[in-house]
Amino acid sequence: MRLIPILLASREKNFKILTDFTGGKFSYEDFTFTAHKTLSNEEIDKAYRFVDNTGILSLFRQKTIKNVVDYVIGVEVGLDSNGRKNRGGTTMEKIVEELLKPICSRNDLDCMVQATAGKVKAEWGINLRVDKSSRRFDFAIRHDNNLCLIGVCCTNPSPFSKQK
Repeated sequence: MRLIPILLASREKNFKILTDFTGGKFSYEDFTFTAHKTLSNEEIDKAYRFVDNTGILSLFRQKTIKNVVDYVIGVEVGLDSNGRKNRGGTTMEKIVEELLKPICSRNDLDCMVQATAGKVKAEWGINLRVDKSSRRFDFAIRHDNNLCLIGVCCTNPSPFSKQK
């Protein structure tokens, strides 16, 4: 149990994980990874669910981690830091979308997910000046000719990204 946080490159032993965010209601589950002499079947199942949802199990099943020592030291973890950042950002985008869409609907606002200058021009006829043609915004909100561009970030991503 104590190794699970190490495999996630975390010094924390306690995790409060967002497990559901539908309808603007946030549900969390607590996970604690401290030393135990014995574990109940329920604790084993909970730990298994945690490592499965974090993706750690699939890394071992698919033999993505070639050397566990290097991984724990941080060589492979460091190489994959951008991938972890992107997965966390994607999770946060789903959460924000779940909260944003009902607000837009109630207030007669148009919402575009993964907005680019081309999509904004094609759908709303608004010219959007950007520094590079591939610039993508997580959300664009429009009311009449007023446009709000939104980017989300996640500094502490949840390993649970599945929405119920």
